Amino acid sequence: MLRPKGKIYREQDPNFRWRGNDVTRIENLSDIVFALSLGLLVTGNAAPSTYPELLSHMANIPAVAFAMAILLLIWNFHFIYFRRYGLGDQRTVLLNGVLLFLVLAFAHPLKFMSDVMMAVIMAMFGQPDAFVRYQIDFANTGKLLAIYSVIYFCIFMVIYFMYRHAFNCSEKLQLTPTESKLTKDAMHNCLLQAMFGVAAALIAYYTPLGPLAGMVYILIGPAVWLMDKIKSK
Repeated sequence: MLRPKGKIYREQDPNFRWRGNDVTRIENLSDIVFALSLGLLVTGNAAPSTYPELLSHMANIPAVAFAMAILLLIWNFHFIYFRRYGLGDQRTVLLNGVLLFLVLAFAHPLKFMSDVMMAVIMAMFGQPDAFVRYQIDFANTGKLLAIYSVIYFCIFMVIYFMYRHAFNCSEKLQLTPTESKLTKDAMHNCLLQAMFGVAAALIAYYTPLGPLAGMVYILIGPAVWLMDKIKSK
């Protein structure tokens, strides 16, 4: 199914005509899943009932913010996809279903990993008790990061295949040369994200660095910037 021709949204996506004007049931379901996953990140722990519990909850806010940023990054790729292409065929439904499953499966590992990584940082600054309560040692923290990274890889590979499907439908969608280029750029961005997931998983699982392999993700921003610079030349 292909929606009617849309218009260019100058502020959000100035070089792409949005073909997805109306929110479909696919997107409604997707937004529910993303909202549920965000809720799991924020309300994963019971509400604080004492002052020490409140302080512990407040100290956990940076970990929640990090986890939300990752989930919102995934949501943004999903949002742009449906706004740009307006596809609702069987392959899109199938890939979207796989993505939603992975997002739900991703929520708890992401929340736990964010909490543990914050505890590791606190332990490095002289607060080991923050790490002890998670009942996990340094080696298993690396394995946890490897699990997270594998799911991260799978999510961005699914998004890659969604954008690749849209690119294969370029004639049907009547994509302009600029829109085709932007679609390929999105595919390359997804592959880059997936590569960082693989790199972090391998380093976390097979080297003594363990959870410190998470620092690899800091390089995503500079890598995306460098890739854009190379393509612009």
